[in-house]
Amino acid sequence: MNIGINRNISELEYHAFSAISKSTLWKFAKNPAKWHKTREIPFVQTDAMIWGSLVDCLILQPHELTKCFSLSPFPDFRTKDAQTWRKAQANPVITRETLNEASKAAQLVTSHHFAGALLDGADTQVSCVIPLNSGGLGKCRLDIVPQGEFADTLVDLKTTNSLDKMPSTIADFGYHVQAAWYLDLYNLCTGEKRERWKFIFQESSAPYEIAVVELDPADIAIGRAWYLTALEQWNHSVETGHYPSPWDDEVKIIGLPYWAKRGAAGHDGFGGEA
Repeated sequence: MNIGINRNISELEYHAFSAISKSTLWKFAKNPAKWHKTREIPFVQTDAMIWGSLVDCLILQPHELTKCFSLSPFPDFRTKDAQTWRKAQANPVITRETLNEASKAAQLVTSHHFAGALLDGADTQVSCVIPLNSGGLGKCRLDIVPQGEFADTLVDLKTTNSLDKMPSTIADFGYHVQAAWYLDLYNLCTGEKRERWKFIFQESSAPYEIAVVELDPADIAIGRAWYLTALEQWNHSVETGHYPSPWDDEVKIIGLPYWAKRGAAGHDGFGGEA
């Protein structure tokens, strides 16, 4: 990939390109020492990740399907031949049943009244690379770059276990950080001033319910402050060779989580009512 906007780049090419991504920063900042020690361990996708990538591929880059996934000729993997075939595959393995279900989910997204409007005429899977002020490169890969009336917005596809947990999911996985990082990198690459960020969330089990939501600008600002702090920490570790652990300095006092304390408030120490 080159500095600037990169189109027609496969997911495999993107991930193979060495640069700082939001995912890298997110893992690093939680525990730099642990990240440093485990950074060479090969990444293994979970079944949930494979499902999400499959649906994304069917919606955004259907022509890349055979490059990114291996479709099994077997209905399951109970036989020795099926297991041998699966072990020989370099790409994530999917069955015909999984592909059929993912196709249903993808069709629901493209035909959805809000999601379909965002996808209509949009650029998809747009990769950005910029030089960082401190040296090195930053990268991101945008699912959907809308045009026309949505030209102030960028959009990301997400699969989730439950739409009811969207706020917690955004916080737990740092999607607000992703929003800020992607908006800033895209605007720097293009000279545009997109400021809005939308998610197309879809549940990963039938009936594959969909919600199109927009992230509060105040939360994007929180994400931006987070990644700027993480970049400072990254630069310091690279310059000094010191990757600290949050457990290094002292013995910490640890207590019960809030919900456990709240639940115990009405009981005595012997399991009865206080």
